Amino acid sequence: MARSPDVVHRPGDETGPGLAWRAFNWGAALKSGALAGLIFLVIPQGSPWASMTFASGAVMGRPVPSNVALGIVLQMVLAIGYTLLIACAARFVRSWRGIFVGGLVGLVLYFANFGIVQATLPQYSGAEVRVLVTHIVFGMFAAALYKGMTSRSRH
Repeated sequence: MARSPDVVHRPGDETGPGLAWRAFNWGAALKSGALAGLIFLVIPQGSPWASMTFASGAVMGRPVPSNVALGIVLQMVLAIGYTLLIACAARFVRSWRGIFVGGLVGLVLYFANFGIVQATLPQYSGAEVRVLVTHIVFGMFAAALYKGMTSRSRH
C-alpha cells in the first residue's frame, strides 16, 4: 500500500486513508500567516472600503497607538499565531469546509482577543463589530491560503 506524503498513518493503520490524519504543514502555515498578515496590513479591517488604512495604526482591525513599527510587528505576530491555530483546525476538512472552519476559528479568536483587551487594555476596545468582522474574514482568508498551499493539484 503506497503512503501519501501529506498523510500520517498511525501505527496499526493499514486499512486505508479513512483513519489517517492530515499532517500539519508548518511551512504552508507560516507562509499563509505571513501573507495574510501583509494583506491585512494594507486592508486592516478586512475590507478595502473600510475607513482604516495602512498608516492608521490598526492590529487585526483594532485601533492602536499610531506607532506604525509596533503595529506592523504586532500585526505580523498575531497573523502568524492566528494562522497556526486556524491551520491546525482547517487541515482536517476539505477546502471549502476549511474556509468555513477558518471563519469559526476567527470568531473564537475574536472572543479571546476581546477578553484579553478588556482585561488588560480597555482603552483600545470599541467598534467591536469591525474587529469581529476582521477576525472572521482573516480566519477565512488564512484558511483559504493554507488549504490552497497544501492541496494537491489534479492533473
